[in-house]
Amino acid sequence: YDVPKEELIVNLVSNALKFTDKGSISIRLTYDVPKEELTVRVEDTGIGIKAEHIPRLFTKFSQVANTETRLFHGAGLGLSIVQQLVDLMGGQVGVE
Repeated sequence: YDVPKEELIVNLVSNALKFTDKGSISIRLTYDVPKEELTVRVEDTGIGIKAEHIPRLFTKFSQVANTETRLFHGAGLGLSIVQQLVDLMGGQVGVE
């Protein structure tokens, strides 16, 4: 199965854009040819996320409910799609 890597990148960047009103977003792609390994790193200066919410960040229909995030609409699918695509590739996704 050929995983659409573009969809993975678009979902990560869209999430960063959604939660970064001002500041910066940086995107770094690296590809290790011998390992055939793509690394996508998206960093932003957005509103952040509390540590206790991280475990459900990649769960379908999961959203952090607080006054800051209620300003943003969505189904809570973007990062769960990322997780599914990464799983299909046998990779890893995480948050720091």
